[in-house]
This record gives sequence, C-alpha cells and structure tokens, in this order.
Amino acid sequence: MALLSASVRNGIRERKISLSLENSLNVIDYPKIDAAKNTNRGRNWRYIGWWEEIVPQFTSDDWIENFRMNKSTFEYICKELNSELKPKFNQLQPREPVDVRKQVAIGIFLYASSCEYRVVAHLFGLHTTTVRKHIHRVTKAINNKLMPKWITMPNEIACRKISNEFEKITGMPNFIGAIDGRHIPIRPPSDGYRDFINRKGWASYVLQGLVDNNLM
Repeated sequence: MALLSASVRNGIRERKISLSLENSLNVIDYPKIDAAKNTNRGRNWRYIGWWEEIVPQFTSDDWIENFRMNKSTFEYICKELNSELKPKFNQLQPREPVDVRKQVAIGIFLYASSCEYRVVAHLFGLHTTTVRKHIHRVTKAINNKLMPKWITMPNEIACRKISNEFEKITGMPNFIGAIDGRHIPIRPPSDGYRDFINRKGWASYVLQGLVDNNLM
C-alpha cells in the first residue's frame, strides 16, 4: 500500500503541474507546429515559452508556489553561481547555450517539485539529456559556491546565542538546532534496487535539513 500511495501521489502531482502548465500556456498565442513537416522529431511535443514568456509575469506568490523561493533569492543564487555556470562561447555549437538563469531555474524547479526529468524537459522546452546535464551542473555549483558559505557549524559563542534563543522560544535549554527530513520518491536502478527502499517500503532519497532559531 505504501508503494501504491507514493505512486498515486506522484501521479497526482505531475497531473496538477501539467494542468497548470496547459492553463498558463493558453495565455500566449503560439504558432502551431506541423509535426509532419518538422524534421527535428525530438522537439515536436515540447512546450516553448513557459520560462521565457510566462515566468516573467509571475507574482511573488507564483514564485513561491513554483520555485519555493522568492525572485530576489533566485536572482541571488544566479549571481553567486554565474562564474560556475556561465556558458563558454563555441562557434561550432549548433544552438545558443542555455543561459545561467535558465540553468538555475531548471535545477530549482526540480528540487522544489520532485518532477521527473521528462516533465521538466517539456516545461523548459529542452531535451531530457540537456535537463539532466544542467541539473548536475547546478547541483555541483551549489555545492562548490554556496554550501561552504551557508552550511557551517556555529562556533562556541554562536552556540550559546542560538541555545538562549531556542530556550526563549521552547522553554527547553541546550538546543542549538532543529533537524527534520523527508523522503523524495525516485525511480531506482534495477541493480541495487533494495538499497533505495526506505522504512515505508518504497524507493527514495532522503533530504535532511538542520536549522538554527532563525531557520538558517
């Protein structure tokens, strides 16, 4: 039942995203693509324009709903990761490279929604292999640039300050952090499948977070 429930939840989540996307895309009058005349078969059924046309119209609530962060936080991440993700100029490249903002958006959207690569690829008008490549690049850039800056253990003075603030909030002494986690459903490899099965009986990665009294 646990495995079935996880599958049903994933299906419902993807269906909601697809319906929301279809409703949003109806706002724009896109030229129709004749699939029979289009020789680039891999791009026939990809959405074009969501990132370029719809997202710029997002309100603050839309940013929170779709990316789980406000626009200013997103722009900060793009600025910090620019040196790691800036495309290199290549005259032989047949298409324009994916810019930094779109790369970051692809990564953040996946982190926020737990969608399959296929869903993210359709949403951003890219091939699944391109999406996979940029998600790995963004993840590596975050680990290299942002993790050392934001994920650090407090020193003794900071521990005392955090502990005092936690005591004011909870009435309990000697706390320097709050920890929680969640299971992110995945499609595990056939080789080593059992290594990904959690205590609830379905396959997942574990995401764990630790914050101080200010949720930082």
